[in-house]
Amino acid sequence: VELVSGTVRMLEMTNPVPNTLGLADWASRMGQELFNPPNVGGWPHGRKWIHTRSLIARRNFVTTLVSESGEIKGLDWQKLPKKYGFGTTPKDLLTFYHRLRFGTDPTPKLVKETEDENLTNVILASPEAQLG
Repeated sequence: VELVSGTVRMLEMTNPVPNTLGLADWASRMGQELFNPPNVGGWPHGRKWIHTRSLIARRNFVTTLVSESGEIKGLDWQKLPKKYGFGTTPKDLLTFYHRLRFGTDPTPKLVKETEDENLTNVILASPEAQLG
C-alpha cells in the first residue's frame, strides 16, 4: 500500500487522478488487500513481505504505472521535471527522478545502465526502492 500511494504522491499524479480501484487492485496483487489484513496486527513488517510474488508484482506495478497502455494512466514523465526546472534529456530525467526518490544524484554506473533500460525499471523497481 505504501509503494502504491507513495509512488502516486511522489510523482504528483493528481490531474487526472489514477483510478483508485486500479490502485487498490495493485495493492491486492502485492499481498495487501485493503480492509482485509491477515490478522489484527495488519500485514507483515520488515522483510517478511519479501517473496517472489510480491517482488514481481511490485516491478509490474511501476512498469504498468507509466506505460501508456497500462491500467493506470496519468503520468507525463517530462512534465514534472520541467515544473522544477530540469531538462528533458534522458540524463536530466534520470537525475531528477533519482533525486526525487533517493535524494542523491545517480552514480555513473547507473547512468550507463539506463542507456538501454526504461527509466521506470531502473529507479522505481530497483532493489533500493523496494526497501522504502
